[in-house]
Amino acid sequence: MTHSSARPGHIDQTDEIPRDLFRHSQALTVTVVENRRLTPADCSADVRHLVLRYPPEQFQFLEGQAIGIAPGGLNSRGRPNAPRLYSVASDRLGDDGTGQTLTLTVKRVRYKGQDGKEKQGITSQHLCDAQPGDALSLTGPVGVSLVLLPQPRAPLVLLATGTGIAPFRAYLRHMLRIPAEQRVPIWLIFGARTADEALYAGEWLDMQKELDLRVDYALSRSQVNAQGGRMYVPDLMWTFRDELWDWLHARGATLVVCGVRGLELGALDVLERLAQERGTSGTEWIQGLREQHRLRIEVY
Repeated sequence: MTHSSARPGHIDQTDEIPRDLFRHSQALTVTVVENRRLTPADCSADVRHLVLRYPPEQFQFLEGQAIGIAPGGLNSRGRPNAPRLYSVASDRLGDDGTGQTLTLTVKRVRYKGQDGKEKQGITSQHLCDAQPGDALSLTGPVGVSLVLLPQPRAPLVLLATGTGIAPFRAYLRHMLRIPAEQRVPIWLIFGARTADEALYAGEWLDMQKELDLRVDYALSRSQVNAQGGRMYVPDLMWTFRDELWDWLHARGATLVVCGVRGLELGALDVLERLAQERGTSGTEWIQGLREQHRLRIEVY
C-alpha cells in the first residue's frame, strides 16, 4: 500500500492518512535517542519525554496520530502483551527535522494491586525506564480523529489534560515549520494538577514569540473556580465563555479535545450551556460542529 510523503505543509492539508504500516505481528524496531523527565524529581507524577529513531524512509505519520509500543513479555493468559497506544508529540518531521524520529510524552502509571502493593503499568514502566540505545517494538500509526481536515484558515481551540497535550505539541511544532502566512491563531487551554505538571510550559512561552498563540492553565490543586471548588478545564471555558463563543461562532474555529474522559463530558456541557445562553439549541449547534469536522475529540 502506498502513502503520501511526509512532507511539511499546512497543518490541515489533504494528505492521505498513513495507517497500520506496522502491526504487532511484524513490528518496526526503533531506537531510544532520549529519555528526559519533564516533571521535577520531587513531583509525584513521573512524566517522560522520549525521542525514538526509526530507519530512514520506513515510517511516517501525521500530527494527531498515535503509535503502539509492545512491551514484550506475556500476559496472564500466556499471550504476548499487546501494544499500548501513545499519541505522537512531535510533528511529522520529528523534533530534529530529519523525518527519522518521533516523540512520545509518557506518564509512569502507578496503581495498587489486589495485594495492596504499588504496581506499575507494564508498558509505561518499559518506556519510562528505557535508556538511549535501547530497542523498542513500534506499531502503527493509527488514528484519524485528531488529524485535522481542511478548513479555510480556521483558528484552533485546543483543550487538553495531562499527557493529552501530546498531539497538540505536534500541531504547534508543525505550525512553526510552515510559512507565517499559512499559520492560524491558536488558543490552548491546558489542565493539570499543579504548575509542575503543566508539561512543556517553557516551549509554549518560546512559541508565543513566533505564533499567534494564547495559553491558559486550569491548575486543579492551586486554583479555584467561581464556586470555590477546584479549577478544571470546563470551569475555565465557562469563565472565558464570551471569548470562546466568539472563537467558535464568529471566527469559525475548530475545537479539538484530548485528555481524560471527564474532559469530554465537561466540555460538551459547557458548549450546551454556551449555546443555550445565546438563545440557540446546544444539541443542534454541537451536532453542526461535528458535521463540519470542527469538533474533534479523543479521550482515554
